[in-house]
Amino acid sequence: MRRMKKFVASGLAALMVMGMLAGCGGNSNTEGGENKEAKGSVYYLNFKPEQAEQWEELAKQYEDETGVSTVKE
Repeated sequence: MRRMKKFVASGLAALMVMGMLAGCGGNSNTEGGENKEAKGSVYYLNFKPEQAEQWEELAKQYEDETGVSTVKE
């Protein structure tokens, strides 16, 4: 029984490591974290009026860096 638990634990640990490494590979069309073909927009909600100014500033910075428009509701 003890041996079976070690085997299962080792198998699960190996699966978790493989899952983490799967996100490290692949090909993407981004350069320096910026998507050259960015389309669409980001929609965000703000339920705290005391933070509205900070969210608007962040949205403007995001638009400037990525070219993706933001929509506030």
